[in-house]
Amino acid sequence: MRPIATVIVLGLALAALPSIGALDALSGGALTLSIGVLAAVVTSGRGALSIALGALGALAYTYLARSAPELAAAVFIASAHGARALRGRNTALRGAQTLASLVAGLGAGYVLSRYAGADAGVLAAAALVAGLLAAAPLAIPADDPVTFALAGLASESDEPTRSMLLRAVAVRRRVDAATIEVLPRKVTEQLESAWGALVETARARATARTAAALLLDKRIARFIEVLERIYTAAEERAARAAGLDERALLEAKSEGDRLEAEVSALIDVSTSVRVDSDSTSAKTPAPVVKAEPIASAPATEAASPKAASSEEPATSSVSASATLAN
Repeated sequence: MRPIATVIVLGLALAALPSIGALDALSGGALTLSIGVLAAVVTSGRGALSIALGALGALAYTYLARSAPELAAAVFIASAHGARALRGRNTALRGAQTLASLVAGLGAGYVLSRYAGADAGVLAAAALVAGLLAAAPLAIPADDPVTFALAGLASESDEPTRSMLLRAVAVRRRVDAATIEVLPRKVTEQLESAWGALVETARARATARTAAALLLDKRIARFIEVLERIYTAAEERAARAAGLDERALLEAKSEGDRLEAEVSALIDVSTSVRVDSDSTSAKTPAPVVKAEPIASAPATEAASPKAASSEEPATSSVSASATLAN
């Protein structure tokens, strides 16, 4: 929800600022400062530095808007991201976020100036695109005010306070949005109060000596131990809550097991049918085909006339011999 609100606020702020010039000086100036502060607080968090940079960015926009509207938007967005950019984890990330906010502001200003005279629907779409561009530098990681303060105090402290504060920084950076969401709102507020108390204790430890320093070190160690335990329990609760909704997985697994059983049964049936077919074909005798003497019959028939013709001369000769004897 927070990123969506940031996109909407930045888009509406950039779309509304050009029309504020039509108001009188007092009303226009107050509204411009209010928009600048709101954009800085939504983007960089609450704090004196965020409010101051947001107000300065609004004033710079008022001065530059008539001559260079894209540059005015770039300065406005860079001011809104200024406090967050200063909380970068190293110098490279700070420079990258500052440069990214300037480029994003130039792009957002160009989009809005390009569609300044369009109808309400097109202008709303342009404001949404400008808000997305203006919120793009939030993708670069940066510490929140509490983490940044603890890291600064750790760099100024001696051992063992330094190690304990760095441990607290590691715990704070490890906490993600999913872990915070599983906690009740009241618990979240109490945790933020505890972190604030830890920062105040660390600041007091930076100037304490001897016995007071030992007492504050024990208090810091107790703070960190309790906070670590709470966030570890919250992470475990989030992990278990994520694993509770396994009904879809179990249903899919059951369906997969059923399909596997059906496929296995089909394979068994097809194998048994093949085996039965092979055994039946092996037991059935092959049919005996009797050959009929098709060619011998004509030969016999052809031989019969020849034998008859040979018998006729013999009979003739016997008859002739008998006649001569008489």
